[in-house]
Amino acid sequence: MKKALTCTLLSTCVLFGADALVTAPQAGMVRQADRLIPVYGVRGNLIAGQALREGVLAVAASGRWTLVKTENAVSAWDDRGLLAGEHEAGPGPALFGFAQDGATAVAHLPESRETLRWDGTVWTEVPWTGTPDVRVVAAGVGASGETLLGLQRDERTWVVGMAASGARLSEDLLPGNSKLLSILPGGARLRTADRQLVLETSRGVEAAIDLPADVESLSPMGEGWFHLVTAGSNAGLALHLEGKVMGIYYLPEAGP
Repeated sequence: MKKALTCTLLSTCVLFGADALVTAPQAGMVRQADRLIPVYGVRGNLIAGQALREGVLAVAASGRWTLVKTENAVSAWDDRGLLAGEHEAGPGPALFGFAQDGATAVAHLPESRETLRWDGTVWTEVPWTGTPDVRVVAAGVGASGETLLGLQRDERTWVVGMAASGARLSEDLLPGNSKLLSILPGGARLRTADRQLVLETSRGVEAAIDLPADVESLSPMGEGWFHLVTAGSNAGLALHLEGKVMGIYYLPEAGP
């Protein structure tokens, strides 16, 4: 039976045929080939929807907000697909992270070295006094609402917590054999070590899972979902995280 796929912005995807009607929940939003792509379905059965816009350099979603970086702006879109706030920004991609409630977010722009906070209404700048030899590799929001940045110099990686004024509140050094991929809501971290994806909290390593491919970057794509960009693939992988349980699933590539 031939089936068609109908999708609407930030809502559900309807798969229908002559005698079937199935509504697939939205798992999240990803970037594929500079396009904003909605992803629908459940673990092990994901569907890539039609592109919603082009010229996208980075995207992240929490289920409440979708954050998009284009060439000259960073924007926040609500769960109805309406623009809630936009801030002029320099060129290049962005690193995004969310608070535990998904309502507050942080964006770091590596090329212009800007750090921005989204409070649900407006974007504001967070003063950042890093040095040129330090690279920001991840951004997030801690359990107390502080801005978290993952920093790297040579082989050394650490996470700093900052107040709204830019003052440093904390600093945590990571193991030397790991690559920091993402700071999770509340401050937990996802990093790679020895071809594994490792979930780490203040208590230490909580879980690990083997990776089927080399991961270049990771970003939140929806509530409990993360997009893993892998070498040589436009589609990448989808990570589902529930508590300490991780599952990795292949993402289909969106059509033209």
